Amino acid sequence: MWLQAVAQGALVLAALGGDAMAASPGKRVAEASFTSYEGNGCITTEVFVFVKGGDSANTKLFLTISQVDECNDAVLLSVKTKANIGDGALIFSPDLSSATLRATVPVTNHQTGKDFNTIVNLTWTGIEETTATDTLIVADEPGRFLKASSPVRRSVRVSRAAGAVTDGTNRNFTPQPAEDASLTLIQVKAKG
Repeated sequence: MWLQAVAQGALVLAALGGDAMAASPGKRVAEASFTSYEGNGCITTEVFVFVKGGDSANTKLFLTISQVDECNDAVLLSVKTKANIGDGALIFSPDLSSATLRATVPVTNHQTGKDFNTIVNLTWTGIEETTATDTLIVADEPGRFLKASSPVRRSVRVSRAAGAVTDGTNRNFTPQPAEDASLTLIQVKAKG
């Protein structure tokens, strides 16, 4: 019976991205949306961070940065990347009260073609109680959802994210905290 439960757990985890082991305590997801305005309000910067990982070196970061000069109708910066950032880059507290993300990711400004390193140094802090539900549908990456072969337990905590996403200079794309942020834990639901 135990072996059957382990095999079923491995199948569910495979459906959740294929990079976690059956003994894993679950997939962890941290996401945040930042918006800031510069100068007289003409320049709007939006940053979206979505990072997922388990207990393996397959932690994935999805990062989008856009900067637009609204007054002159000009796109200044357009970055969209997906990168493996490795073990230890995403650290969660067991109760979803906090998480930290530390990573350096090479990106390309699709507007100018210029390459640069983005340094991500963010901390999430839970601001509401964790809620949990059993579900068959889980987020795999931004805009992509997977159906698990059996129910999983999804625990979510509304959070505030703060810190810096920079271009390696003094340019911080996230000067204000993100009020639209969350921490999620997805676990194989125990039988019985």
